[in-house]
Order: sequence, then structure tokens, then C-alpha cells
Amino acid sequence: MTDRLLAVGLWMLGIATVLIVAFAIAVMVLPVDALGTTLPRSGWVPALVGWGIGGGAALVAVGRAATDALPARTAVGLVLLACAIAAGAAIELTLMRWAVARFGVQAADPDLIGWASVLSPMVVLVGHAVLASTILPGPGGVAAKAITIAVSAGVLLSVASNLPGAADGITPLGVPLGIAMAAGACVAVAAVATAVVSIPRR
Repeated sequence: MTDRLLAVGLWMLGIATVLIVAFAIAVMVLPVDALGTTLPRSGWVPALVGWGIGGGAALVAVGRAATDALPARTAVGLVLLACAIAAGAAIELTLMRWAVARFGVQAADPDLIGWASVLSPMVVLVGHAVLASTILPGPGGVAAKAITIAVSAGVLLSVASNLPGAADGITPLGVPLGIAMAAGACVAVAAVATAVVSIPRR
């Protein structure tokens, strides 16, 4: 069971990485008119990235204070956090552009875009939680695992709630958004697999 979970986690991490690269390629290849010429709520993207990096640094600092040496598996948590930050930023960037094109408003209104309005910070939070689960010992690590699983479930439900809309057709602007959301979902699955698997500390 452990080997299967590890395999699932590694596969999802690999797919998430490929999707993030595909997102970057899609943004470069698609016409500018398809992507829009403005960056609605663009200030949120650097804020999201800053929060992701700052939170990760704080968790590493806490881990160093709580233990003599960080566990070897911390590297896995850091890679997942990096993917979560990239996927979260990609979702935020494309979702707001899509909302403007679809509804003509620069707003993350749940009545308009549903749970997707909080998807990007949820993906980054998954990265923080899974990193904490690889660093913190004892009850702290158990709590971090529970948070990882709970928030990852929220991410997957949010992404799944957008699948019916894809049946109506995907616009050019929806292509990078779909890729970004898929990357976020893969990060969530990889995070759950990482949190569930018990890797001995060195």
C-alpha cells in the first residue's frame, strides 16, 4: 500500500510539473487577444507568491527550532510547495482574466465563479500543509497531515465543480486556465499521498 501511494504521489508530482510547463507554453503560444491585455487583480499574484515563499521559510525555521536536523523528506515537501505556488499563481492569473472575459467584471465573486474564487490560495495552503507534515514531529505533524488531506479535498472539489462548464466548450482563454487547475489538482493528490505515507525520519 505504501509503495502504491508513493508511486501515485510521484506520478502526480510529475504530471503537475508537466502541466505547469504546458501552462507556460500555452500562455506564450496563444494570441494576445485570446489572453487579454490587462491583468485583473494582478497584484494578487505577487502577494500569493510572497505568501507561499514566506510561509515555507517560516515552516522551515520552525522545523529547525523544533528538531536538531530537518528530516530528509523535507525536500519532498519543498518541491511540492514550489509546485503549489506555481500552480496557484497560474490559476489566479488566468482565472481573473477568464472572469473578465466571461462576466465583464474584475471580481472573485463566488456567485459568478463559484469555489474557484478561493482555489489559488487553497492550492498554496496545500503546499504549506504538506511541507509542515514532512517537517513537524509528533502531534504537529499529525495535525499538518489532517490539514493537508482536508484542504486537498477542497481543491479537488473546487476543480471538479468546474468540469460541467467544460462541456459547454472551452474558449482559448479557458485552455491555460484548465491546465492550471489540472496542475493544482495533481499537486493536491501528490500532497495527500505524501502526507498519508509514513516515511521514517532519519
